[in-house]
Order: sequence, then structure tokens, then C-alpha cells
Amino acid sequence: MVSELDAADEEEDEASDEEEQVEVDYKLSINQPTKVNIKTKTQRNKEKRHQKRMELQQQLQELKQQLNELAKVDQYKQEIEAKSTNVKKVKQPKKLYKYDAIARPLEVKLSDELPSNLKNLKPEGNLFYDSMIKLQEHGKIEARLPVSKKRKYKPKVTEKWTYKDFK
Repeated sequence: MVSELDAADEEEDEASDEEEQVEVDYKLSINQPTKVNIKTKTQRNKEKRHQKRMELQQQLQELKQQLNELAKVDQYKQEIEAKSTNVKKVKQPKKLYKYDAIARPLEVKLSDELPSNLKNLKPEGNLFYDSMIKLQEHGKIEARLPVSKKRKYKPKVTEKWTYKDFK
């Protein structure tokens, strides 16, 4: 009896194998058949929640980035100030000597001092002094202040004997 059941099972297996081979031989399409995925309400809700969560994470990330940029504002200010001080240092000429050149006011004639004809106008000032000041400003000549001579020692104050005799 067992042998009969085993024989019947083998025949069925062989028959099913032949049917599968027949199905494979007569396929209409090379591609596998597509399945229609109809989403359930819970799946749609789950996707919506996931989408909202992703949007919130994106917004949070953008806010964190903005906070980081705001925190760096002080650093940016310091960099700008450093650059501006460097620019100022570059623009200023190097100070070669102890004193700066003497700043002289411009010699200008007032309207009532001007002659009627500009051909008769004579220049004000001294060309020698002007050229010396220019050379000092350009750093060709050292600018100095006039030095007054001082005594090396203080004179002693003594009383004369003649003053004492009259008392």
C-alpha cells in the first residue's frame, strides 16, 4: 500500500513537472507579470507621516545651519576688521623718523587781496621751505624739531659777603 502511494506521488510530481515545462515553453512575454499594488489607507497614512517627518528633519537641518552661520557672524566681523586694518596700514606710509613733517597751512590770498588782473598775481610763500617740507613728507629728509641749547649744569646761587656786611 505504501508502495502504491509512493508510485502515485511520483506520477503526480512528474505530471506537474511536465505542466510547468509546458507553461515555460509557451510564455507570451519575456518580462515577468506586473502586480497591481493597491495601497491601503494605513499604508497611505504611514507614507504621509514619513513624508512630514522628512520635511521636519529638513527644516530642522536648515535652522541648525542658519544658527551656525549666525554664530560665525562675530568671526566674520573680526576678519573684516583685520582686513580693514591691514588696508589702512598698507595705505599709510612707513614712519621712518621720530617726528612727522611740519604741517604748514596753505598760503592763499583772499578775494580783497587779489589784483584786478590775474597776470599780476604773485605767488605766496617760500619755494625753499616748500621744497624742504615736500622732501620731509616723502621721507627723503628727516623731519626735526628745533632744539634749544640747555646748560649742562645749574648755576649755584651763593650769597655775597658784601650783602652780609651791610646788616
